[in-house]
Amino acid sequence: MMRLFSSRRESITADLRARAARFEQRYDRAPSQRELAQLAQASNFKTRAAKDGALDLAQLHAGWADKLTRTLGISLASVAPSVWHEGGRAATRGVTSPGPAPTETELAHAAQKALALAQQDKSAWTRADVIKHLGRVLPRTGMNPAAAAAMLENLADRALTSEFEPVVCLEAPELADVPPSMRRADGRSIYQRHGGTRYATRAQLAMEQRMLTQARAGTAPRLAREQAAHALGADLTQLENALTASAPRTREQLTQTGLREDQAAAALAALTDGRLVSVINAPAGSGKTRVLAEAARIWTEAGLGPVIGITPSQSARNTLAAGSRTHTMPPSSSAICPAAVAPAAPSPSAPARSSSSTRPRCCPVLTWPT
Repeated sequence: MMRLFSSRRESITADLRARAARFEQRYDRAPSQRELAQLAQASNFKTRAAKDGALDLAQLHAGWADKLTRTLGISLASVAPSVWHEGGRAATRGVTSPGPAPTETELAHAAQKALALAQQDKSAWTRADVIKHLGRVLPRTGMNPAAAAAMLENLADRALTSEFEPVVCLEAPELADVPPSMRRADGRSIYQRHGGTRYATRAQLAMEQRMLTQARAGTAPRLAREQAAHALGADLTQLENALTASAPRTREQLTQTGLREDQAAAALAALTDGRLVSVINAPAGSGKTRVLAEAARIWTEAGLGPVIGITPSQSARNTLAAGSRTHTMPPSSSAICPAAVAPAAPSPSAPARSSSSTRPRCCPVLTWPT
């Protein structure tokens, strides 16, 4: 049945294969994952037929039912009960007869499970995420579709008001009062994204706070600032001035190790701050890999232990391996380190987008972003 109604997917796949073949013929190599995604998007747009005017849903429904009956000999009305594993009960009471609503215990259990799934997927989630997971975990009862939709909406609202588990709204208050003429029917400002309010469970926020507190603890091994500056081949005063942005043209001055002064200053901060987690934030192409590779060399030569590099993708692992002496772990592997601490989770309201050096007591673990 899925193959019967997946002609769109088949046309996209055929067009994508042709585009990939032309790409390989032109560039003498297979497209990368990113290039393949761009080709797939182009195939999607090309094979999508234009829609003129409003859709006639009744006509579409009749066409689907006729196609299913002629091809597979199945009635469209029997599909939903069979998917819901409700065939026996539906036949007993009649397909159009609505089934009983879930009990309050079933609703509470489903709401708790949906919140857990939403929190598992994202550090911060929306009302739509809760509704999606509720639709997946609620028991199938064959309720009237309109009644089932209303029940989903109501249960999601109850979950967001902490009826089943403490939930926190992460939306900041409005900076200025908005007049009624600039509010939607639901009372929200037209300047707020529809459905964009994010939430998190209080348990998630408490866990993140514990991890942040642990990450900020200044109990990790460290180098003396003078020792680190000497190993970086730079003057300590100049590096400290670069950290406070009081030194001019730090991007033009090179140290004896080949790092720019601003890069060496970042390495100095990570090597000497004594925190369990240090973060180096810089744009793409600014030399973060080079900085952390040099920091790994200094750490190892100082006798503070080995350095492990962890990356979220194979391409990032290859880049790290080519630019450093660290032991690199592919995405499917995990580094086990005695007394290691978990890296700090980003706050839902401010997701991290930086390279970081996560340093357990026994050895540093360098992590790279996507």
